[in-house]
Amino acid sequence: MAEKKNKIRRYDLDWLRVMVFGLLIIFHIAIGFDEIGITVYGYANDQLGGMWLSLFLLFTHVWRLPLLFLIAGMGTCFAFGSRTTREFLNERSFRLLVPLVFAMIFVLIFPRYVQFLSSSGTEIAFAEYVKGWFGKLVFISHPQHLWFLVNLFIYSLICAPIFSSIRRSPDGRIGSIVKQCFKVKNGIGLLLIMPLPLVFVEFLIRPFLPGVVGLGYEFFWYLVLFVIGYLCITAKEEFWESLEKIRGSSMVLGCVFMFSYVVILVMLGVDASADLWAEGYARYILEGGWVLAGYGFWEVPTGHIVSIIHSMNAWAWCMVCFSWGAKYLNKPSKHLTYLNRGVYPFYIVHLPFALVALYYLKNMEIYWMAKFLIITAVTVVGCVLVFEIAKRSKILRIVFGIK
Repeated sequence: MAEKKNKIRRYDLDWLRVMVFGLLIIFHIAIGFDEIGITVYGYANDQLGGMWLSLFLLFTHVWRLPLLFLIAGMGTCFAFGSRTTREFLNERSFRLLVPLVFAMIFVLIFPRYVQFLSSSGTEIAFAEYVKGWFGKLVFISHPQHLWFLVNLFIYSLICAPIFSSIRRSPDGRIGSIVKQCFKVKNGIGLLLIMPLPLVFVEFLIRPFLPGVVGLGYEFFWYLVLFVIGYLCITAKEEFWESLEKIRGSSMVLGCVFMFSYVVILVMLGVDASADLWAEGYARYILEGGWVLAGYGFWEVPTGHIVSIIHSMNAWAWCMVCFSWGAKYLNKPSKHLTYLNRGVYPFYIVHLPFALVALYYLKNMEIYWMAKFLIITAVTVVGCVLVFEIAKRSKILRIVFGIK
C-alpha cells in the first residue's frame, strides 16, 4: 500500500519544476544585461539593466538551484519506485548521459562560437570553427549550463545504495528521525531543523572550497539538498501536512534572511573603499575559500555569518515555493503535460539561442528592455521549434531526453 501511495503524482512538483526551468531561461538572458555577464559569458549588452535587474538576479539565484536539486531528489524517490538499484542507475545513465554527450558535441558549439568571436576579437567563419571543434576535440571541456546533469548523475551514483537501503527500511532510524522532525509543533522542524545539514556543510566546507557552478562547497551543498528532497517524499503525508503550517512563517523568515543578506552586501560595498576588494577579503566572504587564501578558519567571521544566512535563506524560499505550490498547483493540466515533456529539451537548447541572439544584438542602438524581450522571444520560439521537431523523431527524442 505504501508503494502504491508513493506512486501518486504530485502535479505541484511538476509545475514547480517547469516554472523553475522557465525562470532559468529568464535568468540566463538577464545575466547578459548585468555586469556579471562579462565575467560569466565574456560579453554583455552595451546598456545594462541597472540595480533592479541585479536585485532580481541576486534574489532568484539564492533559491533557484536549491529548489531544483530538492525537486530532483523528490523525483528520484518516485523514479526509484519498484526498480532495483541497477535498473534505476541504468535509467539514469540513459536519461542523463545520452543528452549530455549529445548536447556537449552538437549544441554547445553555437554559444562557444560567439564566445570565441567575442574573446578573440577575430572573425572566422562558422565552418572553420566547426573544423577545430571536432578536429581538436574542443567540445571536451566544461559543459556550461549542463553541469546540472553532471552533478545529478554523480549524486545518483553516490546515493543509489543509500536510497535503496532507506526504501527497504522506511521506518528505520533515518526515516524515523525525518518523520519526527516533521511532527514538531507549528512546522518548526521542517522550517528550522531540516536545513541544519545545509548550514553545517556550508559552515565547515565553504572556508576551504569556494563555490563555483556546482563545484567546491556547492557540490556537497547541492548533494545534501538532493538527499533531503528524497527524504521528504519518504516521509509521505507528514511532509505535506507540515508544509501547510509554514506558508506564512516561511515567507517571513525568507524576507528576514534576504534583507540580512542584502545588508551584508551593501556593507561590503562600503568596505570596498578600504581596499577590501583589492585584497580579495570581501570576495572570500561571498564566495568562500578564505582558508586557501591564507586566512585562518575563524579569521573571517563575516564569512561564517554569510554561510548561515545563505543556507537558511535558500531553504526558507524553497519552502515558500513548496508550501504555496502544494495549495494551488497540485492539479493536472494539458498545458502542464506539454511543458513537462518539453522542459528537458528547453533546458538543453535555451542558452545557445540566448547567447547567439545576445552577441548579435548587444551593440545595436535599442533600449535594453526591448533587446531583452526580443532575445526572450527568440529563445522561447527556438526552444518550441526544437521540441516540436525532436518529439516527432525517435532518435531525437532520445538525445533530447523527451519521454
